[in-house]
Order: sequence, then C-alpha cells, then structure tokens
Amino acid sequence: MNEAKFPNPNDNFNFDERTRLDQSPGSDPVQKSYFGQVLVDLPDRVRVPVRFSDPAHLAHDLEANFKAGKHCIVEPALIVVPQVTAKNMIVAVTELYQSGYFTNLNPL
Repeated sequence: MNEAKFPNPNDNFNFDERTRLDQSPGSDPVQKSYFGQVLVDLPDRVRVPVRFSDPAHLAHDLEANFKAGKHCIVEPALIVVPQVTAKNMIVAVTELYQSGYFTNLNPL
C-alpha cells in the first residue's frame, strides 16, 4: 500500500494501493474526472470507502440522468474536488477528517 503524507504531520493516512498515489515531487498520476472505489485508512485504524469526482463529471452524470428520466444523482461518500488529482484527494480527506466527516460513514 502506498502511503500518502498529509499536511498535518500528526495525521498520517493511507490510500488503498489501487489509487497508486505517488508522492514524489512533481508527480500526480491520478488525473481523472472520477475516481471510485478508494479506500482510506484513517489514523484511528478505521477504513472507509470514498469516491472522488470533479464538477464537470458530476454535471455530465446529472444531465445523463435527466435525459434518462431520473431526477437526481446519489453516491455514498462522494467527495467533489475541483480536479481529481492525488494532491486534491489528500487535501480533501485531511479536511474532512479534521472536521469529523468520517465519523458518520460506515467503516469496512
């Protein structure tokens, strides 16, 4: 499993190896509009599944659902970031962890 370093040195999170987060300088291998099935290992040994999307992907999905006669999009633990990059995912998870967000999710 690749370890992802977070801005707060007291907090250390691991993303599941499927994310292939390479934290070397100048490297950001995850550049997609949607990234699902991410498992985040939190410092308190809780593992939670999350998904990441950018606004454009979300808008595209919403439009496709409207055309199909649906009225909404629902995805558990969906985190919307400006761009789906390793850095943005790390920052988002750190921010959400510090705000207590993950206490409301069911761990694996």
